[in-house]
Amino acid sequence: MIFLRIILIACFMETGQLQVKEQDIVSVSVDEILLTPVKKIVAIIHVTVKAGYHIQANKVTNASLIPVSLETTPDISFLIYKPLFPPYKIFRLEGSEEVLNVFDSAFIIRLPIKVMANVSAGRYYVQGRIRYQACNSKTCLFPRNVDFKIPVVVQKSG
Repeated sequence: MIFLRIILIACFMETGQLQVKEQDIVSVSVDEILLTPVKKIVAIIHVTVKAGYHIQANKVTNASLIPVSLETTPDISFLIYKPLFPPYKIFRLEGSEEVLNVFDSAFIIRLPIKVMANVSAGRYYVQGRIRYQACNSKTCLFPRNVDFKIPVVVQKSG
């Protein structure tokens, strides 16, 4: 029985049908931010891409590819601005002349946030999601999402 399982796993690995879990390709961590009412600050979102993979940049050269995006859940306590992505890298798939805009390794997305004037002091969380399409040197995977939270500590002004 164990021998049969080993053979089945080997067959799926050969056909490429074993799925890589999304947390194995992209991980996200966020530093806690301190805000005072009506002040704007930038949340730093650390994104790490597994070695051997890259993700499509926020500006793609091919309309069939999915650009990375960052969305937040609307929250009346905060004003969330447009995310600021770093400069992308240029990548060429094996056997292709097509040039892709990508992010790999580790990079930072900056997200400006402003707390509204009527928000009480305390700890809050802004819900976020990164949508991405990961590829290796030969093929691209289906788009995936990573959900995360931005920890925000609101302090009284003054």
